[in-house]
Amino acid sequence: MIATKKNKYNRLYFFRSKLRFIPTSFNRMGVDPIPRFYVEPQETLEVLKFSKKISSLKNGYKLDKTTGLYVKDIINVPEDDFTSQIDWVKMSPPYWFYNEATFEEFLTVNFDSSRSLYLESLFQAQDKAFFEKAEGVLPDSYYVEIKDWITKSFSEDVLVEWPKQKNITIKDISNL
Repeated sequence: MIATKKNKYNRLYFFRSKLRFIPTSFNRMGVDPIPRFYVEPQETLEVLKFSKKISSLKNGYKLDKTTGLYVKDIINVPEDDFTSQIDWVKMSPPYWFYNEATFEEFLTVNFDSSRSLYLESLFQAQDKAFFEKAEGVLPDSYYVEIKDWITKSFSEDVLVEWPKQKNITIKDISNL
């Protein structure tokens, strides 16, 4: 018999990113079309497995001082899976959006005053900001380059044979 099994994956992504500052935005929900500060991933630096459990140390995970998570290298990931995961992360809140629901989440996350203050302090801590002229519907902005990280969890259904076949012999004893 065939059944489905859900495989779960926890990933930690490190990006080289642009932290954008929009001087014409004042983080007013419903008034400003884009947040005052937001992060835009540019290049993936590293992807790791992660766990929040200290018991993961027994399975070869190591404590990452930047995130406080237990991390482990990924040995093999198909290139298509890797690329689609990266694209999905870059187009999902808090980084960007791909439909009306994710646009609302993007705004809610980035208009949040504590996140905005955190991003503003990161922006001000950098030595040099670069100016970028408006493109399309986006306004003029300044940016600094930072290293950012985010965790995401994925799952997929796979087909498995169930129950597992074991070395069991079944005899018909009704004739005995």
